Amino acid sequence: MDALVIVEHNMEGVLPATFSVLAAANALNCQITALVIGHDCASIAQELAIIEGVTQVWVLDNEAYAKPLAESMREVIVKHAPSFDYILAPATTFGKNILPGVAACLDVSQVSDVSRIISEDTFEHPIYAGNVLETVQIMDKQRVLTIRPTAF
Repeated sequence: MDALVIVEHNMEGVLPATFSVLAAANALNCQITALVIGHDCASIAQELAIIEGVTQVWVLDNEAYAKPLAESMREVIVKHAPSFDYILAPATTFGKNILPGVAACLDVSQVSDVSRIISEDTFEHPIYAGNVLETVQIMDKQRVLTIRPTAF
C-alpha cells in the first residue's frame, strides 16, 4: 500500500500535526511519499527525509505556492493521486480545506478526523461534537482521510 501525505508546514519547518499523519500512515504499513508544496522549503524536505517510514519526499517549490490556495494544491494532488491507495492530511484547517475537494475530484469518499485505524479500510472518527465515535468502512479503491493530530 502507498500513501501520499500532504505536509503542513510554515515554510521553515514541518508543523506537529503532520507527524501524527506520518504515524497514521506507518500504522497502515504504507510506503509513504510526503508532498511538500510551498516556496523556499528545501529544509522541510531534509527534515522529512530522515523520518521513519518516509520513502520519498516530493517538493513542489514555486513562488506561486508562497501562500498556497486549496484550489491550486488540489490540482497537484489530484494529478498524482492515481498512484496512491491513501491520501492523508492533518485534520486541521489546512487539511480540511484541501482534502474534500480532492475526494470530490477523485469521486471517492472522504473521512474527516480519523482517530483510530481499525483495518486498512475501516476507520473510527468522532461525530456529534465528539460525543459519539463512528466506525466507517470505505469501499472505494482510494481512501482520502484527515487524521486527528492528537490521536497518533
